[in-house]
Amino acid sequence: MTGLTGITTLLAGTGDVAKLTEVSGLATVGLYPGASAGADLTLATDGTDDSLVLGLGSDVAQAASTSTTLDAVEYEKITVSSAGADGNSTTITADALTELTVAGSKNVTVTLSPDTGVTTLPLTKIDASGATGTVNVSAASADSGRDCNAWL
Repeated sequence: MTGLTGITTLLAGTGDVAKLTEVSGLATVGLYPGASAGADLTLATDGTDDSLVLGLGSDVAQAASTSTTLDAVEYEKITVSSAGADGNSTTITADALTELTVAGSKNVTVTLSPDTGVTTLPLTKIDASGATGTVNVSAASADSGRDCNAWL
């Protein structure tokens, strides 16, 4: 299968779920206002420092919060940025996530879940120091042998 190259940004709205496999170069996923927007991503090549920015909501006048899902297999670093309306939420399913950064001006809830075949996430850092809204992070299971530095 030929990989998807040259795509750097993916945008999805209410009810849209985009599935990209064998992707390379994708740096930003924007999930916009409404419920059930999502993305399911698998990298073409699994590196050791793969990162992704997840934008929730829109800075344009937005009255409704955004509720989303992201399946980010093989990504080690994810930044969640919350904009638009308070109450944004996302469930991130991952297998290699070591660092989570949360930023933005709107209240957000981030739920982390291990991908199929993984019992714990290798999460070692949560940084919400760049967020001005309330941040709630929950992890179904993170590696209990790690030191998690959280600024929430």
